[in-house]
Amino acid sequence: MLMTYAPLFAQFLTRTLLVVGLLICSQQLVWSQSVQPKAIEGVFDLRQMNPEQIRTISLDGEWEFYWEEFLEPAHWQPKGAKVFTSLPSSWNDIKIEGQKIGSDGFATYRLTLLLPDSVGLMGLKLNVVSTAYRIFINGREYLTVGMPATTKENAIPEYNPSIIFFTPEASNEIIVQVSNFDHRLGGLRDELILGDPYVLMQSRQQAILTALFLAGCFFMMGLYHLVLYVINRDRAPIFFSLFCFFLTVRVMVTGEIPITEIYSPNWNALIKVEYLTFYLSGIVFLLFFSAMFPKYRVRIIENICYFSVGTMSVIVLVAQPVFFTQLLTTMQILIILLMGYTFYILYKEFKNGNNEAVVFFFGYIFFMITIVNDILFVDEFIETGHLFFFGLFIFLGSQAALLSMRY
Repeated sequence: MLMTYAPLFAQFLTRTLLVVGLLICSQQLVWSQSVQPKAIEGVFDLRQMNPEQIRTISLDGEWEFYWEEFLEPAHWQPKGAKVFTSLPSSWNDIKIEGQKIGSDGFATYRLTLLLPDSVGLMGLKLNVVSTAYRIFINGREYLTVGMPATTKENAIPEYNPSIIFFTPEASNEIIVQVSNFDHRLGGLRDELILGDPYVLMQSRQQAILTALFLAGCFFMMGLYHLVLYVINRDRAPIFFSLFCFFLTVRVMVTGEIPITEIYSPNWNALIKVEYLTFYLSGIVFLLFFSAMFPKYRVRIIENICYFSVGTMSVIVLVAQPVFFTQLLTTMQILIILLMGYTFYILYKEFKNGNNEAVVFFFGYIFFMITIVNDILFVDEFIETGHLFFFGLFIFLGSQAALLSMRY
C-alpha cells in the first residue's frame, strides 16, 4: 500500500509546498514594495496620510531612549544624553559611552506621534515586552504590565499582550517605561501597532482562534497516535503522540499567549513551560525519528543530544529564567546540527530505496525552513515573524499520513 500511495502523496506535498512558498514570497513582495512609514529621530509623522488609511501601522523606527531613567510626562527632566534606538529590537546591543548595556536594567522610551486632523478613537497593541512596563499617552497612564522597577528586588515580570484605546490629538506623546532583570533580552522586542480599535481587536481574536485551532489539531493528532500505540505497541506512534502533546501546550504559552485569556499564570512558570516544551519536544522528536528510521542511526550522536537537552531541561526546572534563557542559543545550534544529522539519515534511507523517507522528507524540509526562519527572527537577524507552527502543521499532517499508511 505504501508503494502505491507514497508517490502520489509526495506529489501532493510538493504542490502544497510550492503553493505555500509562492504565497509567502508574494506576501513578502507586497511588503517590500509597500512604503512603510518609520519614526525618524523620535517623531512618527502620519499627517499626510488619509485617516481612513490608518488601519494598522507598526510604530517602527527611531525612538528616544533614556537608559537607567524612569521619566514621567509631568517631570520630564532627563539626566543623561538622548539616544535614538531602532524598534522593534531588544536593548542589549545599545551602546552607552561606548559600552553595550546588556539585558538587565531599566529605561524610558519616548515617541512623538503626529496624526492628521479628524482622527477618531485609536488603539495601540503591545505584544511581549521584556519584562515589565508602564505606558503613558499624552500625560495619562494607560496600562501597567508586571511591575517595572529600578531594582531586581522590586521588579515583577509579566507577559500579557494587550490593546489600549485612546482619543488622539494632533501631536501625541507616547512614553514607555520598561525594566528587565529576568530575561536574556530586554526592552521593546515586539512591534507596537497603532490602528483602528476594531481591526486590532479582530486581529488579536483571529490570532487566538488560530492558536486554539492549532492546539486542538495537535491534541487530536496526539490522541490518535496514542491509540495507534496501544493497538500496535510500536514505539514511533507513542513518541509522535508525546511530540504532539508538548506542542499543544507550547501553542498556549507563546505568541498571543492564549492561556492568559483563561487566567494570569505566574511569569516564572510561564517561561519555564515555554522553554521546557521546546526542549522536551526536541527530545521526543529525535526518539520518533530514530524509531522511524533505525537502520542508519548513530547512537553516540543521539546519546550526546539526549544528554545535552536533558541537562538543559533540568537547568530550566531548577534555575532562574535570567540564567536558563541564556541557553537558548546553545539549543538553536544543537537544532542546526541535528538537522544535518537527520538529513544524512534520510539520504541514506532514500538511497537504499525506502519510500517512507521520501514522504517524510517533503514535510520535514518545509518544517526545517520555518525553524531556521524562527531562529533568525528570535535572534533579531530578520523581521519575517514566527512561522514555526505553520511549518509544523504541514509536517505533522505528512507524518500522520505516513504512520496511517504504515499501520
